[in-house]
This record gives sequence, structure tokens and C-alpha cells, in this order.
Amino acid sequence: MHYRQPKYQKHVSGKARVYLQGKDRWLGKYDSPESYAKYNYLVGLDMAGLVIDEELNKASLPPSPPEGFTVKVVCAEFLKYAKNHYVKHNPLTSRIEQTNEFDAMVRVVNTVVQLFGDTFARDFGPRRLEEVRDHYIANSNKSRQTINKDIGRIKTIFKWGAGKELVPIEVHQAHTCVTQLKKNKTPGVHDAPKIGAVDDDVLIATFLELPPVVAAMVDFQLLTGARPGEVVAIRPSLVDRSREVWEYRVEGDKMEGKFGKDQGDRVVMIGLRAQQTLQRYMDRPSDQFCFSPAENAKLVRDIRTRKQLGLPPDAPLPEPKRQNRKKANPRRPPKDFYTTGSYGQAIQRVAERVFPFPDGLTPEEKEAWKRRHHWRPNRLRHKAATSIRAQFDTDTARVLLGHKEASTTSIYAEQDLVRARQAALAAG
Repeated sequence: MHYRQPKYQKHVSGKARVYLQGKDRWLGKYDSPESYAKYNYLVGLDMAGLVIDEELNKASLPPSPPEGFTVKVVCAEFLKYAKNHYVKHNPLTSRIEQTNEFDAMVRVVNTVVQLFGDTFARDFGPRRLEEVRDHYIANSNKSRQTINKDIGRIKTIFKWGAGKELVPIEVHQAHTCVTQLKKNKTPGVHDAPKIGAVDDDVLIATFLELPPVVAAMVDFQLLTGARPGEVVAIRPSLVDRSREVWEYRVEGDKMEGKFGKDQGDRVVMIGLRAQQTLQRYMDRPSDQFCFSPAENAKLVRDIRTRKQLGLPPDAPLPEPKRQNRKKANPRRPPKDFYTTGSYGQAIQRVAERVFPFPDGLTPEEKEAWKRRHHWRPNRLRHKAATSIRAQFDTDTARVLLGHKEASTTSIYAEQDLVRARQAALAAG
């Protein structure tokens, strides 16, 4: 059954609230990071089917009963920990927010509690874990890779519980005996389609139709190998232009929570061609975002006006003869910054227009067409990784892409088949 998430609301007192399980839950000052954190936590408990008890949440955990805690209690205690552990700084909103991993943990807890909530944690051994896995296989359309990740998340919950003496250590140790699903060895499970680099012909055809700011973002990402989240968050104050190669020090790096502050620091190197692309968007206050949907909307309107008047692309626009009829307060005005979602949507909409579905395709053929032609910006990073590794080496690509391990770079960088073909020809 689909979970309908309750709204984050503002009360006349200036406090935030959410209506959950038959009553209003007060979250603190409206629009504050603390209120969003508490909102996400309480909604997570509700999604997982756990009773929200404000007094119980404030109190310390009672002594363990003789038979031990139930799975439901262990999961509830884990979510209390997770709400403060799986967090990140969002450079777009300057808020501390829960990560996608927190949402994934909530979904996993929801499944485990539904199946084995009243089971004692001491009895949740490898067989119970395999039953959860079998439930995913039989009742969901999850890929093999996603199921393996979710089983790993359950192991993480019980490992944490063992460390807090909520779960016998033997239970956590026994879970390590449950191996991952192997490729082509599990009937009824499909593999997730590989996300590779976008094809050159598709990229060029789409690029030519992109609006100006989005085209600049695509060009910048291709030349630097930056993540989509790094592209949308760039501001003049974060770019060091004192050297020949500019350095963009990423704020709120994706790896910050994984490897700590020192190891998580990420620097995007900006070469001469990428500098030419970015330079046009640096003439603004240092704290403003370089790539703005509002600016893009204005440029698109100006381009359309010049075409209607038959003017050259760089010609100044004449003063309007009549009053501007544009709405003073539009319902959804363009924002001052892109998100990874709106950036990807801007590209995908153009790709769908340039490459519409041909008539007569089967559902499988439609899916294959969509994978090849209707691309999103994460595939640009794959393309940049392949290009960098082909020109230099894997370790150079690893540093430029901001990976800790070379094995991660190998996932992004497709095999350089050009060299392989040249070697085969040379070998006869």
C-alpha cells in the first residue's frame, strides 16, 4: 500500500507542525533545520509502522526484559540514531537535511517491522533474514543490486543494535553468513540496467536544442567530470581563480559523511575550456549561484523575441512599445538555483522532444529507446570518466572525479575499446 506522506505545515504561532497518528506533532520553529529533522524522523517512524510516543522518545530505553527486545524496538531505537547520523549539509538551501540513505533505511525498517516486528531480536537469525530477501523477490520489482543493498542495510541495523547491547552479538555474527544474490543464479530476479555514458549522436542532437544556461551546465560538466549536484551548487565565492587552472572547492561534498571532513574535501579542477564556459556566469555577487533558472528563462524569452523581430543573436532588444503583460506574481516563478532534479528534468524534456517514441514499439522496445535517448546528467559524468581514463590513466581519472577508490572510477569509466581494437590490429 502506498504511503501518503503528511504535510509539513506552518501554524499561526510561527511553529511548524505535522498531523500524525491522530494528533498534531509540534516540530519547533517553522522552516528551521531542527524542525525539518524532527519532521523527517517522525514521518520515518510512521512509515515504518511504529507508534509515535513523545514521552517514550524523550525517555531512555528501559532495561532489557529477560527474553530481550523485539525487532520493532530495535528498529525504533535505530531510527532515533539514524535521524542524526544520516545527514548532510545542503549547499542550495544551507540546511542540514537527511540523506537518501535515511529514506532507504526507513523503507527497510517498514518491511522488517511488517514481517517480524513482534519477533524477539535474538530469534532474527540468518533464516529470518533470508525470508525478508525472499519477500523482496516475490513481492517487489526490485533489482538484484537493490535487494543486496537492502539486506546489507538490515545487517547494519542489527550490527548497530549489537553495539548498543540491544541484540546478542551472535545474531549480528550469524547475519554475515547470508551471502549476496549472485548474477544469473537467482530465478525471478533481474539485474538493474547499466547506466553508461550517453551516446555522441544523442548528446549532440540534444545539446543543440538545450536552453542557454542548461547547455552551459552540460558543457561544464563534460569538461570537468563534476557531479550534477556540484554543477548546480557552484558560486563565484567557491572558485579560486588565482592559478592557471581554477579550483572549485565543493561545499557539502557527497563524501563528507563517509570519510570525514579531511578526506571528504572535494576540489573540481577547471581547465581553460571549462573556464571559458563558466566565465560568462561569474559576473554576479559572490554568494549567488552561477546557473540560475530565472536567468535562463529571461535568456529564452530574449532569444524568442529576437527571432520574432528578425534580429541577430547579439543585437540589443528595442524598448517594448506596450506595457509588459508578464504576471507580476506568477504562481511558480523560476528559482535562483537549479536542483539536481530540475537540472535533469530540463535535459530530459528536451531529449524527449528531440527523440520522441517511434510508433509501434513494444513496452520492452520503448524502455530500450528511453534508456538510450532520454538521458540525465549523471550519464555525462560516465562519459567524462571514460574520456579522462582513455587520455591519461585510471589514477588520474580517480583524482579528477573525486573517488577514494580506483574501483569506483572503473564503474564510471567504460572500457576503452578503441585501444583494444588498435592492439588487435597491430597483433594481426
